[in-house]
Amino acid sequence: MRVLYRRILLLSCAFALLIVSQLTSERVNAQNITLTLAVNAYQKEVFNEKLLADFEAENPGIKLNVVAIDTQLWAPSLAYGGENMPQEFYDKTAQFVSTGDVIQIDYWGRLPIDSTVAGYYLNLKPLADTDATLNSDDFYKGVWQFYQWDDGLWALPYQATTHVLTYDPAAFDAVGLSYPDASWTMTDFANAARALTVKDASGKVTVKGIDAGFYDEWYLIRSLMGAESLVDTTIVPNPPQFSANTALQQLLTEWLSLKAEGVVGPTYPQGGGIIDYTAPFGINADWRITSEYADGRKHSAAALLPGDRAGIEVSGFAISAGTQYPEAAYKLAKYLTTRPEMYSNMMYVIPARRSLAESSPNSVFSSTSKLAPAIRTVMESALENGFSANDVRYFDYLYFDLGKRFPTSTEDGKTAEVPTQDSVIEVLQAAEKRANDWIPVLTENKASVQITLATPVPIAELAPGEVAVKFGLLSSPDIATKPAWDAFIKSFAEEDPQVGRVDLDISFGGQTLLTDTYDCFYVSSELLSGYDLSLLLPIDPYLNADSTIDKDDFIGGSLTSFQANNLTYGLPMMIEPELLRLDIAQFEKAGVPLPNSDWTMDEFLNALSTLKAASDDPAKPIFSKTGADTSGGYMLSLMAAAGALPIDQRTKPLTINFTDPDTKEVMRQILDLAKQKQINYQALVKFTGQSVPSDAPIYTDRFSALDQNFRMIMLDDAKFKIVPYPSGKYMPVMYGTTGIFISAKAQQPEACYRLMSKISQTPALFSAMPARRSVLDSESFASSVGADKVAAFNALADRLSDPNAVRIPSAITGGYSSIDGYYVERWLFRAFDRYVLEEADLDAELEQAQQSAQEFMSCTGALPPLDIANPNGYYEGIQKCVEKVDPSMKN
Repeated sequence: MRVLYRRILLLSCAFALLIVSQLTSERVNAQNITLTLAVNAYQKEVFNEKLLADFEAENPGIKLNVVAIDTQLWAPSLAYGGENMPQEFYDKTAQFVSTGDVIQIDYWGRLPIDSTVAGYYLNLKPLADTDATLNSDDFYKGVWQFYQWDDGLWALPYQATTHVLTYDPAAFDAVGLSYPDASWTMTDFANAARALTVKDASGKVTVKGIDAGFYDEWYLIRSLMGAESLVDTTIVPNPPQFSANTALQQLLTEWLSLKAEGVVGPTYPQGGGIIDYTAPFGINADWRITSEYADGRKHSAAALLPGDRAGIEVSGFAISAGTQYPEAAYKLAKYLTTRPEMYSNMMYVIPARRSLAESSPNSVFSSTSKLAPAIRTVMESALENGFSANDVRYFDYLYFDLGKRFPTSTEDGKTAEVPTQDSVIEVLQAAEKRANDWIPVLTENKASVQITLATPVPIAELAPGEVAVKFGLLSSPDIATKPAWDAFIKSFAEEDPQVGRVDLDISFGGQTLLTDTYDCFYVSSELLSGYDLSLLLPIDPYLNADSTIDKDDFIGGSLTSFQANNLTYGLPMMIEPELLRLDIAQFEKAGVPLPNSDWTMDEFLNALSTLKAASDDPAKPIFSKTGADTSGGYMLSLMAAAGALPIDQRTKPLTINFTDPDTKEVMRQILDLAKQKQINYQALVKFTGQSVPSDAPIYTDRFSALDQNFRMIMLDDAKFKIVPYPSGKYMPVMYGTTGIFISAKAQQPEACYRLMSKISQTPALFSAMPARRSVLDSESFASSVGADKVAAFNALADRLSDPNAVRIPSAITGGYSSIDGYYVERWLFRAFDRYVLEEADLDAELEQAQQSAQEFMSCTGALPPLDIANPNGYYEGIQKCVEKVDPSMKN
């Protein structure tokens, strides 16, 4: 083994000489450098022309090419073993580091330590050590050290997240516990976990005492061990040394014993869904105490981990070992860590540099963040004293082996086996051996690594008379149909007599950014609500002259949703409906016939009852909302089908009807199904993050036009049937409409219209429901999604044209007729929450909700109309009305 490490040292020296050689060549050819910067697609808009131009101006001769990283490029962890694992790991890692010279890294999952041992990233230490302009003290100490291991620096940090102790002081006070601090031992944590755990009359745990997910529990164990390292830093690469560590053995045994008791969360739901974090105490990321999402969980206080340590996650810029220009790439990586624009489209971020902490947009340390001073002190200390990636090195090996030896049930969170120190030692030995076995394999690979960076796609030269169209696609980064888009764009540019090139870009910006950046762009029709229409170009002249489009071909009101002031501002492309996914096997097992798309509310209730009676698990709901839906639209849809419209958005102003006897009776009927556990119900006003059982027989899901995950579900005909919500007195529909708009600043509006018209006739570009009936009925669309899905879409299309159809709005699909509707729902949903979750009197709650909603509507009715030139004034007025009527709704 020692011979191998000496060989590694020689290889490291040779690699250093190679860098020097590259630097010399680089300086000679400094006028011919093009660097590719690979960035996260959801942040690509941050790397705008000004940011890039500033760098190029500071570094004459260097040109930048920005590309979006494929979010699917994650290397499998070697900790999980398997015969093909090393080759899979090499292939995925090589593919990832081939995306650019400089690569944006999300935490260290993108840059596993194994990948540096195997030779895929450039060691930046020689460059940083000789850089007189680099002020490493400007970085928080723990953040700067995060990417340092094996005598190397593997990325330059730009952003961090802290993991500290967060807790609900009231819960500690209620059981007489002192608040946690850096002096706590494992015994203190065990006592707190047991004291804070809530059990029902039968002794079943209903609320766990402490939450610690994945790396968080390792941060805790690591902090309790003090300064002792779990890797041998005298050897490079640093091997693990934990199997003989008696302190680690004891701490793990005690911690696993707590898990065996069932007092440690979170609970990972069977079949997927949102992880259940509900404990009043935990090791958590800082968003638990810096975001509104945290408020409902009552985690309002924080403390450092034992020994004044903390877990941190750090994003940075790494350099591919395949770069031909290491010195220029290093300059770019360093430059990017100095730019405040990096945080312009992120929430609750912490810049890695102290100098940017208060001035950067959305920094939690900025003067506008309203962060409590005590919380800021904890977070700043965490940034200084956070564990590096090397401190938790090999944790995935250990975590995997512990999971195999002591598996945790998703039902109660308990482990199947109660651990002993001897059994823990066996796991430590096994994990350590596997990690040590991989080290020589990885280091031998380093000598043979050959990385070829992807050649920047040349920008097509425009012939005389040709134009380029800038087209933005507002989408998630893992767009399912990207290959189809690339092929379509290429074909369109070849066939169109004027367009020589279409510059397709994935974007996440707001309206102003979109209209300033692109000639035309794809986005939801909700863009029209309350925005400056002068930024958009009406398309009526083009639409009226388009012989390929019949206005009556657009389904339901999809075209009218793009119209305002008697003008049409966009062309509908897709309808993104929320439909129901039925588990065929569970229906067959219960003897329930699979319903058709026109099923009634009576059929739904009968199916619900029969499926519940046949269920092996009394606690398992039969109807469940999607984990992505934090709104109450699914409850309002069922109520509408049963005959109740407590809020009617079809009228202006909207009609509030919470207290009509017939409406109340229907609402009570549906809410009682939730109380009986037939319908999965989560708090609608304060989202708690509880798990959502995605394996329910009836499950809501949204057909997103560009979503890869739902496309996979759509193609799984063997397992699911897709149908609309049931209908009754009303036909509930939940949907959003997407389409393409043209910027008023577009240089090529006619070309944009031809592009969007052609897109509307090409269903292969989308995964959901076409907005045009002719496309929905086409053979090409049917062959791509299957007859069952076409039937569901056609049923929905018919429903949208029915006078009894009622659009149910939600925070996910949109559809609110005014901003008032969203706030009025808050009072109604609070009444629902209190009745279902707190056993409150429904009549009294609805009376109070009706009164609050009516007072709110009277207040907003007296406000001046929305002034597009000063929209903030109007929205501030809305907020004041909310606070005037109900101060508890302030946030």
